[in-house]
Amino acid sequence: MNFNDKLDFLMKITGTTNSALALYTSIDASHISRLRRGERSMPKNGNYLNAMSGYLARHCIEDYKKKALSDAMNIKSMPNNIEEISVLISSWLVNEQKSEENAVGEFLDELSNFKFKKFPEIEISNKVKTSKDKKSVNLAYYGVNGKRTAVIEFLSMVLSIDKPQTLLLYSDEDMDWLIENYDFKVKWAVLMSKVIKQGNKIKIIHTVSRDLHEILEAINEWMPLYMTGAIKPFYYPKKRDGVFKRTMFIAPENSAVISSSVGNMSDSSVCFLVNEKEAVKSITNEYINFLEVCRPMMRIFTEADYERYFLMLSEFEKEETDTFLKADSISILTMPKTVVKSVLERLDKNKKIEIEKYLADRVERFMENLKYNKFTEIITIPSIEMIVEGKIKVTFSDILNNEELYYTLDEFIQHLENILMLIQRNANYHVCINSDNKLEGYMLYVKEDTGVIVAKTSAPSVIFAINESNMTAGFWDYLSRKIDKKKDMDFSKSKSIDNLNALIDELKKYK
Repeated sequence: MNFNDKLDFLMKITGTTNSALALYTSIDASHISRLRRGERSMPKNGNYLNAMSGYLARHCIEDYKKKALSDAMNIKSMPNNIEEISVLISSWLVNEQKSEENAVGEFLDELSNFKFKKFPEIEISNKVKTSKDKKSVNLAYYGVNGKRTAVIEFLSMVLSIDKPQTLLLYSDEDMDWLIENYDFKVKWAVLMSKVIKQGNKIKIIHTVSRDLHEILEAINEWMPLYMTGAIKPFYYPKKRDGVFKRTMFIAPENSAVISSSVGNMSDSSVCFLVNEKEAVKSITNEYINFLEVCRPMMRIFTEADYERYFLMLSEFEKEETDTFLKADSISILTMPKTVVKSVLERLDKNKKIEIEKYLADRVERFMENLKYNKFTEIITIPSIEMIVEGKIKVTFSDILNNEELYYTLDEFIQHLENILMLIQRNANYHVCINSDNKLEGYMLYVKEDTGVIVAKTSAPSVIFAINESNMTAGFWDYLSRKIDKKKDMDFSKSKSIDNLNALIDELKKYK
């Protein structure tokens, strides 16, 4: 059983509701619900787990409940002491680690289902004086709640001045202070949105020494801000021992929040909010020195960045290495010239010339790479009805600045026939047919040991180009294992050829 299965089991046998457990643990009820469904990972903060375990133990005193729990835990019997039951429950809950495959799958689900939320208005605090005031302040805040208060005050101070600046953010402390409390998350999201709308930019150094699940979860939490294009993320490439940890949130023009802790002891740490000019300058210089030994973690492209995306994609596809590609539609790399010309006839002349050259260059690089490197495409075949009714979007139409194009039935058949020819003539070209015709809303394009492009293909769209080695390996392994399982796919060339022939014959009936 995974953590979510165990938590769901415990809550059912004890009759515990999401709201009851949320009230006791200070975790939002919707977050509890997501934990039960496996949409959120096990809380890293031991205090939350201890609180959960203690609450559930106190509601598991009847004999039949203890019997059910001992059977699930595979132990002879449960003790009578509630504290001992709590310890057993806590140990049982944590005896499971999310695999990297699950981490990537959760991230892709969150990404494809992302929509902007409407948050309530938050009143900007006036408690802390800004750097414009004659008297500067250095305030101390204690524990997790203190840090949250300091950050809210910090963002309020940023909003209190009209001059846009680049905020400098870093934290390798336990992330629960940032993501576990719903009320704080709402305030944080609203104020950060206001900060960006005011013209401020952000540089953030992510901690890649965290496990992959935590990194991807952090990216999802920042998704609304990444969608603005105002954030540049970095990472420190070398190992750190993780003993001494630090948080720095800096607005160079007026204020900073700093804190440190040992190990996971952030609950008892002290956090300082400062706006004394020389202190802020010193902390800013510390951050800049750290940033100089960091590397860009990923590039982020929104709808307004399609020209920059072209250039990045061109560089990415020049890399000669084995490749995986999974998307909601068949790739333009395998689109025959006849279909390219037919599709582009639906564009104005100037845009047609630009896109045709762009596609020709990509196809040429693809065919050159096939001579020496494997290219594996996971193809999701949509329903016959969608194909016949002309509802299948052409893959490259997401780069046309909101001008979407769709296959005609004849164009789709020609494209499938070209894929069939490529499979038969190229030993390095492999196709996995995904028999589940669900369109998942994302594209995953991975080059082994090189990088990964992750795109949300539905509105609002966003593209992440990542070259950090551990994240690249995580996405590569995800697709590799997805193929190895062969539940909804078939990697056999002969079987793929048979499936494509059958689909083409079926579609031709509707011509």
